[in-house]
Amino acid sequence: MREAAATVPHFGLGADIIVGFPGETDEEFEETRRMVEELPFSYLHVFRFSPRPETAAADMPDQVHHATITKRSEILRKLADEKQAEFACNLVGTVREAVVETESGDPNWRQATTDNYVTILVPNSNCPAGTLIEAQISDYRDGKLYATVARELNTILPTGTGD
Repeated sequence: MREAAATVPHFGLGADIIVGFPGETDEEFEETRRMVEELPFSYLHVFRFSPRPETAAADMPDQVHHATITKRSEILRKLADEKQAEFACNLVGTVREAVVETESGDPNWRQATTDNYVTILVPNSNCPAGTLIEAQISDYRDGKLYATVARELNTILPTGTGD
């Protein structure tokens, strides 16, 4: 993972991490925390183990206490937020390809997703959903990346149009 991140500028690296799976020790959790801290993750999905009836894991020995799971989850989510913010800050000043997708909740901005799977906001202009653009990332504030449309590359037709 380090090699990929070092080779490809602004490489987006994400992972799903479950905390509190039966048998997870304090040492194993600490190893996971160190790994998350050391690797160049751009986003993480951290979720807590919760037993589901009639599954093998629900009946496994060494169930981790709910309070321990909650604490471990909070630790990793905080670390994930810090890593995501650091990654986003490093994108300011770069140009990325992105697909314009949806309204953002603010009539002045549309949401787009970059080629390294980062959500950005671009001015709400004449670029319809499905437009491939080059976006100049200009600012990171309040947990959001803002960009301008450097140029429109093309419009991608929605799937299922029959064309």
